Amino acid sequence: MNCKLEFVFEINRRNVEKIASHKHSCYEVVYYLKGSGKTTLKNDEFFFSTGSFAVIEPDCYHDEEHIESTDVLCVGFSSGSCGINLSTNLYKDNLKLDILKIMRQIQDELVQRKKYYDIKANLLVTQLFFEVARMNEQSSMETLDFSYIKNYIDEHCNQNIDFKSLARSLGYSYDHFRHLFKNKTGCSPVKYIIEKRIENAKRLLCVSNMTISEISEECGFSNCAQFSSMFKKYTSYSPSELRKNYKNT
Repeated sequence: MNCKLEFVFEINRRNVEKIASHKHSCYEVVYYLKGSGKTTLKNDEFFFSTGSFAVIEPDCYHDEEHIESTDVLCVGFSSGSCGINLSTNLYKDNLKLDILKIMRQIQDELVQRKKYYDIKANLLVTQLFFEVARMNEQSSMETLDFSYIKNYIDEHCNQNIDFKSLARSLGYSYDHFRHLFKNKTGCSPVKYIIEKRIENAKRLLCVSNMTISEISEECGFSNCAQFSSMFKKYTSYSPSELRKNYKNT
């Protein structure tokens, strides 16, 4: 299988610049050389930083918003039929910057235009395709130990959990951890822990004689006001209403 280079360009995006949602008829790899911001890929929001890159499938709408001035390197390419598809996602390049090196080589071929540069560029794009495919496969096969994570969160849900530190301890960036967690559970880590706190609070309201203030503190809420607000948002009842309804059943 040989891929075909469609375009390559490097550009600086100003921090006030927002790239409207658009799509391409080919694959695109957007490498963030410097800077940070967020991008929406297939209706999922990702936060990018230096050394991360987005892989975007053909005809996939995507946009960009920059928190600071950001340098990007973009390579677009089409692929033949080989039974391998790349999934739209945000990745972090490895310490050796293997993805960036290949993209720079592609860029250099187009700039220098030595003999057979077009053939060489297509070979490099094919190499890029398979390197990304390996990362894609690794990502899909990643087995975050969710039994461990679930047990850890369930046991510490009344405390302030530093999810960024937890992600690092597992060898992931927080953005990548959050994405994997959401794929597995259907919600973000923050929402998951709030739901666990609400469930614990419901149980204590029904089976204990603790005051609402005591339950608020026991379940890890900052104060009674926050507890009551979050509880009503997730259950449609205030804590006192739920306790009263339970006792009347």
